[in-house]
Amino acid sequence: MPRQKIAEYLEDFQIGNFLFQTKDGEKVLTGGTLRMESSTLNAAVLSPVGSWDEIDLKSMVIVTLEHQELIYHIQAEVLPEVEKDEQVQQQEAVPAKNARKLRFEIKDLQLLAQKRRFFRIDSEVGLKCWITTPSACFLVGPTRVNLSGSGLRFMTEETLAKGQRINIQLTLPSQAMGHITCEGRVIRVCSARTAHQEVIVELEKLHMKDQDLLVGLCLAEQRKQLGLRADYRHR
Repeated sequence: MPRQKIAEYLEDFQIGNFLFQTKDGEKVLTGGTLRMESSTLNAAVLSPVGSWDEIDLKSMVIVTLEHQELIYHIQAEVLPEVEKDEQVQQQEAVPAKNARKLRFEIKDLQLLAQKRRFFRIDSEVGLKCWITTPSACFLVGPTRVNLSGSGLRFMTEETLAKGQRINIQLTLPSQAMGHITCEGRVIRVCSARTAHQEVIVELEKLHMKDQDLLVGLCLAEQRKQLGLRADYRHR
């Protein structure tokens, strides 16, 4: 995308998610746009739970922005901090006390033409599902699913109906992420040619920290996909 067009695409955005590399993996932080230039994004990024020392500011950052149910992904690099004159400082909004002003050089921007609340990925997770008690699970063990921060799609032999509520326990690929337990509401059931049926579930009663884990997992997978595309373009 021509750099002079980037600012036109992003001028309506006020907040987004920033996926940083850390010493132990990856971390998603929230930030708000302060000022946009043709190829530079100035943002106030909320401080991590730990400290900024664990954040690798020299690695590529993935910025995720949502607008009118569409999702934009930006590959960017953190630029060195520079001194600004008083006039420029007055033009910029004052960030929250727990936020840090950062400048990002935009390397690439992609639009995902999907009208979903969160980006979806295919992943293998530990999955347990039950209707009444955990001892009566109808799905146990590693399962290939389609996953987002708000929903889940999987195949099962269990007969489920639209509108039915089930209990779900997810074990995410990284052991550090641990388990997520929540309720789900079946919003679609598709019959397959086999004895299985495809079930789409909307996740409910999901703690915010657990949803952040799911979103982080999806963003990490998106980062891998963007990296593969970048490698392919440079061959």
